[in-house]
Amino acid sequence: MIGIAGNARHFAARTRVCEQIVQADVHGGGLLDELHRLWPWLDEPAVLFPCTDRAVLTISRHRDELKQWYWVKVPDDELVRALIHKSTLYDVAHRAGLSVPASFTLRNRAEAVRSAE
Repeated sequence: MIGIAGNARHFAARTRVCEQIVQADVHGGGLLDELHRLWPWLDEPAVLFPCTDRAVLTISRHRDELKQWYWVKVPDDELVRALIHKSTLYDVAHRAGLSVPASFTLRNRAEAVRSAE
C-alpha cells in the first residue's frame, strides 16, 4: 500500500499499513500527477481512498482517465460538488429526507440578528 500526503511528516501520514508515503501536492493537479506517475508500477488496478474533499473532487473529475489503473468509487462530480459546499449539502440532505440541524447563511448583520431570534 502506498500513501500520498501533502506533508509526509504530518502526524496523520504516520502508519504501519503503508509500505511507502509519497509527498505530493494532494490538492488537484499534484494528486493527479502523482497518480499518473505511480500507475506504471502497479501490477493490477489499485483502490483509491481519498481523505480530503479536494482529493475526492479531483478523483471524481478525472475518473475516466484514472479508472484504467485505479478503482474509482466516488460519487459523480455534481454530487461531490454539492456535498463539499455546506450550503448545498444542506439542500441535498433536506431533499433526501435526512434530518439536519437548522442552518442559516448570514450575509449581513440584520440576517444575523433575525436568526438569533
